[in-house]
Amino acid sequence: MISNELLKHPTIRLHGHVDDDMLASFLEQMDTAVDNTGTILLELTTTGGDAELGRRIATDLILARDRLGLDIVFLGKSVVYSAGISIMSGFKPEKRFLTKDCMLLIHERRLSKTLELKGAMRGMEALVRDTLAEIESARKMERTAFEYLVSGTDVTLDELMEKISQSDWYLTDEEALKRKVIAGIL
Repeated sequence: MISNELLKHPTIRLHGHVDDDMLASFLEQMDTAVDNTGTILLELTTTGGDAELGRRIATDLILARDRLGLDIVFLGKSVVYSAGISIMSGFKPEKRFLTKDCMLLIHERRLSKTLELKGAMRGMEALVRDTLAEIESARKMERTAFEYLVSGTDVTLDELMEKISQSDWYLTDEEALKRKVIAGIL
Protein backbone atom coordinates (compact mmCIF):
# COMPACT_ATOMS: atom_id res chain seq x y z
CA MET A 1 0.00 0.00 0.00
CA ILE A 2 0.98 3.66 -0.18
CA SER A 3 1.96 5.38 3.06
CA ASN A 4 0.19 8.53 4.22
CA GLU A 5 3.52 10.37 4.05
CA LEU A 6 3.91 9.49 0.35
CA LEU A 7 0.30 10.50 -0.29
CA LYS A 8 1.01 13.89 1.29
CA HIS A 9 4.28 14.33 -0.63
CA PRO A 10 4.39 12.30 -3.86
CA THR A 11 7.90 12.02 -5.24
CA ILE A 12 6.89 12.70 -8.85
CA ARG A 13 3.75 14.59 -9.88
CA LEU A 14 2.70 14.56 -13.52
CA HIS A 15 -0.47 16.16 -14.82
CA GLY A 16 -1.77 17.45 -18.10
CA HIS A 17 -0.96 16.52 -21.65
CA VAL A 18 1.72 13.87 -22.25
CA ASP A 19 4.11 16.02 -24.24
CA ASP A 20 7.66 17.40 -24.21
CA ASP A 21 6.87 19.54 -21.16
CA MET A 22 5.65 16.52 -19.18
CA LEU A 23 8.74 14.55 -20.19
CA ALA A 24 11.00 17.41 -19.08
CA SER A 25 9.14 17.64 -15.75
CA PHE A 26 9.41 13.88 -15.30
CA LEU A 27 13.15 13.84 -16.03
CA GLU A 28 13.80 16.70 -13.61
CA GLN A 29 11.75 15.08 -10.83
CA MET A 30 13.24 11.66 -11.53
CA ASP A 31 16.79 13.06 -11.20
CA THR A 32 15.93 14.10 -7.65
CA ALA A 33 13.97 10.92 -6.89
CA VAL A 34 16.72 8.44 -7.75
CA ASP A 35 18.93 9.87 -5.01
CA ASN A 36 16.26 9.45 -2.32
CA THR A 37 15.96 6.28 -0.30
CA GLY A 38 12.67 4.47 0.04
CA THR A 39 9.65 4.16 -2.16
CA ILE A 40 9.09 6.59 -5.03
CA LEU A 41 5.46 7.52 -5.72
CA LEU A 42 4.56 8.77 -9.19
CA GLU A 43 1.10 10.30 -9.39
CA LEU A 44 -0.47 10.92 -12.78
CA THR A 45 -3.53 12.70 -14.13
CA THR A 46 -3.78 12.99 -17.91
CA THR A 47 -6.27 13.01 -20.74
CA GLY A 48 -3.57 11.65 -23.05
CA GLY A 49 -1.06 12.93 -25.54
CA ASP A 50 1.98 11.61 -27.34
CA ALA A 51 2.19 7.82 -26.99
CA GLU A 52 5.91 7.82 -27.81
CA LEU A 53 6.67 10.18 -24.95
CA GLY A 54 4.54 8.01 -22.69
CA ARG A 55 6.64 5.03 -23.77
CA ARG A 56 9.82 7.01 -23.06
CA ILE A 57 8.70 7.71 -19.50
CA ALA A 58 7.69 4.06 -19.02
CA THR A 59 11.09 2.92 -20.33
CA ASP A 60 12.90 5.14 -17.83
CA LEU A 61 10.72 3.74 -15.03
CA ILE A 62 11.39 0.15 -16.05
CA LEU A 63 15.14 0.80 -16.20
CA ALA A 64 15.07 2.51 -12.79
CA ARG A 65 13.22 -0.44 -11.32
CA ASP A 66 15.11 -3.27 -13.01
CA ARG A 67 18.64 -1.82 -13.22
CA LEU A 68 18.77 0.51 -10.22
CA GLY A 69 16.50 -1.55 -7.97
CA LEU A 70 14.21 1.38 -7.15
CA ASP A 71 10.82 0.74 -5.57
CA ILE A 72 8.45 2.84 -7.69
CA VAL A 73 4.67 2.95 -7.20
CA PHE A 74 2.02 4.40 -9.53
CA LEU A 75 -1.04 6.37 -8.44
CA GLY A 76 -3.56 7.38 -11.10
CA LYS A 77 -5.75 10.28 -10.02
CA SER A 78 -9.08 11.23 -11.66
CA VAL A 79 -8.26 10.12 -15.22
CA VAL A 80 -5.45 8.20 -16.90
CA TYR A 81 -6.21 8.21 -20.59
CA SER A 82 -4.46 7.14 -23.73
CA ALA A 83 -0.71 7.94 -23.50
CA GLY A 84 -1.09 7.84 -19.72
CA ILE A 85 -1.76 4.11 -20.08
CA SER A 86 1.64 3.85 -21.76
CA ILE A 87 3.18 5.41 -18.65
CA MET A 88 1.18 3.12 -16.36
CA SER A 89 2.43 0.09 -18.30
CA GLY A 90 5.90 0.84 -16.90
CA PHE A 91 4.69 -0.42 -13.50
CA LYS A 92 3.91 -3.99 -12.50
CA PRO A 93 0.24 -4.50 -11.55
CA GLU A 94 1.09 -4.93 -7.87
CA LYS A 95 2.60 -1.42 -7.92
CA ARG A 96 -0.39 0.28 -9.58
CA PHE A 97 -3.07 2.11 -7.62
CA LEU A 98 -5.94 4.43 -8.54
CA THR A 99 -7.93 6.93 -6.56
CA LYS A 100 -11.60 6.20 -6.12
CA ASP A 101 -13.56 6.92 -9.30
CA CYS A 102 -10.42 7.21 -11.44
CA MET A 103 -11.13 6.21 -15.04
CA LEU A 104 -8.69 4.54 -17.44
CA LEU A 105 -8.98 4.85 -21.22
CA ILE A 106 -7.26 2.28 -23.39
CA HIS A 107 -7.40 2.54 -27.16
CA GLU A 108 -5.43 1.87 -30.30
CA ARG A 109 -2.82 4.38 -31.36
CA ARG A 110 -4.13 6.99 -33.71
CA LEU A 111 -2.55 8.67 -36.68
CA SER A 112 -3.65 11.73 -38.57
CA LYS A 113 -1.77 12.14 -41.81
CA THR A 114 -2.56 13.42 -45.27
CA LEU A 115 -0.74 11.91 -48.22
CA GLU A 116 -0.61 13.79 -51.48
CA LEU A 117 0.13 11.39 -54.29
CA LYS A 118 1.36 13.50 -57.14
CA GLY A 119 4.28 13.01 -59.45
CA ALA A 120 6.38 10.06 -60.49
CA MET A 121 4.99 6.61 -59.64
CA ARG A 122 8.18 5.46 -57.90
CA GLY A 123 8.10 8.50 -55.64
CA MET A 124 4.47 7.87 -54.74
CA GLU A 125 5.17 4.19 -54.12
CA ALA A 126 8.02 5.09 -51.75
CA LEU A 127 5.76 7.53 -49.87
CA VAL A 128 3.05 4.89 -49.46
CA ARG A 129 5.61 2.27 -48.33
CA ASP A 130 7.10 4.70 -45.79
CA THR A 131 3.65 5.41 -44.40
CA LEU A 132 2.86 1.69 -44.14
CA ALA A 133 6.20 1.12 -42.38
CA GLU A 134 5.32 3.92 -39.94
CA ILE A 135 1.95 2.27 -39.21
CA GLU A 136 3.49 -1.20 -38.80
CA SER A 137 6.18 0.15 -36.48
CA ALA A 138 3.61 1.99 -34.34
CA ARG A 139 1.49 -1.16 -34.07
CA LYS A 140 4.49 -3.20 -32.89
CA MET A 141 5.33 -0.58 -30.26
CA GLU A 142 1.68 -0.45 -29.21
CA ARG A 143 1.60 -4.22 -28.80
CA THR A 144 4.74 -4.17 -26.64
CA ALA A 145 3.24 -1.52 -24.34
CA PHE A 146 0.01 -3.52 -24.09
CA GLU A 147 2.00 -6.67 -23.24
CA TYR A 148 3.52 -4.79 -20.30
CA LEU A 149 0.09 -3.46 -19.32
CA VAL A 150 -1.64 -6.86 -19.13
CA SER A 151 1.28 -8.97 -17.86
CA GLY A 152 0.30 -10.40 -14.48
CA THR A 153 -3.36 -9.37 -14.81
CA ASP A 154 -6.57 -11.22 -15.60
CA VAL A 155 -6.72 -9.49 -19.00
CA THR A 156 -5.14 -11.35 -21.90
CA LEU A 157 -3.41 -9.53 -24.71
CA ASP A 158 -5.83 -11.08 -27.21
CA GLU A 159 -8.82 -9.86 -25.17
CA LEU A 160 -7.39 -6.36 -24.93
CA MET A 161 -6.62 -6.20 -28.64
CA GLU A 162 -10.13 -7.44 -29.46
CA LYS A 163 -11.78 -4.88 -27.16
CA ILE A 164 -9.88 -1.91 -28.53
CA SER A 165 -10.32 -3.00 -32.14
CA GLN A 166 -14.06 -2.47 -31.66
CA SER A 167 -14.06 0.71 -29.56
CA ASP A 168 -12.25 2.60 -26.84
CA TRP A 169 -12.14 0.75 -23.53
CA TYR A 170 -13.08 2.87 -20.55
CA LEU A 171 -12.05 0.91 -17.49
CA THR A 172 -13.39 1.98 -14.09
CA ASP A 173 -11.31 1.75 -10.93
CA GLU A 174 -13.49 -1.14 -9.71
CA GLU A 175 -13.20 -3.09 -12.96
CA ALA A 176 -9.43 -2.48 -13.08
CA LEU A 177 -9.16 -3.89 -9.56
CA LYS A 178 -11.39 -6.85 -10.34
CA ARG A 179 -9.29 -7.68 -13.44
CA LYS A 180 -6.04 -7.24 -11.43
CA VAL A 181 -4.84 -4.39 -13.66
CA ILE A 182 -4.23 -2.47 -10.41
CA ALA A 183 -3.42 -3.53 -6.85
CA GLY A 184 -5.84 -1.23 -5.05
CA ILE A 185 -8.09 1.80 -4.85
CA LEU A 186 -7.38 4.71 -2.50
